Amino acid sequence: FLSLLAAIEQPATLVPGVTGTWTAQTAVTHDGVDAITSSPGWFNSSRFTIPVQGPATFSCWWKANSGDASNSAWIRLDGFAEQIATISALNSDWQRVEYAVPAGAHTIDITMDRFSDTFSSAATIWLDEVSIVSASPDADTDGLPDAWEITHFGSAGAVLGTDDSDGDGLN
Repeated sequence: FLSLLAAIEQPATLVPGVTGTWTAQTAVTHDGVDAITSSPGWFNSSRFTIPVQGPATFSCWWKANSGDASNSAWIRLDGFAEQIATISALNSDWQRVEYAVPAGAHTIDITMDRFSDTFSSAATIWLDEVSIVSASPDADTDGLPDAWEITHFGSAGAVLGTDDSDGDGLN
């Protein structure tokens, strides 16, 4: 069993999808290990939403097969507020996306839109190596460096500097 969240390497900050079916898979990946993919049905979309507390840097590797010009893959900030990247190509190569998220609470929306009604028109998106790095070394101001918290607990903010998560009497 391959976890959807583990496949994109950012389990703590990822909130699975608004719409569509996303699956973890090992057949098409950037890192040679695993990735997630979605292929929406006709006149539908597959959307994945990732909450981000800025300032931060969002990055990922992605590719898409738009099938034809009427299908597109998008990465947007806060729904439709700002377009970060788009793919409208037959079987694109892997592309790296990096984006500086401004201060405040935001969402990164990753979407595959399928508007073609032809049977031969495929629409598939792959997402791999998602990373969200806070611009602050301790964004939640708990006294623990965010990188250390992410490494040991899966997310910044999962524990406080005063917690005794392993029960050894030490915080």
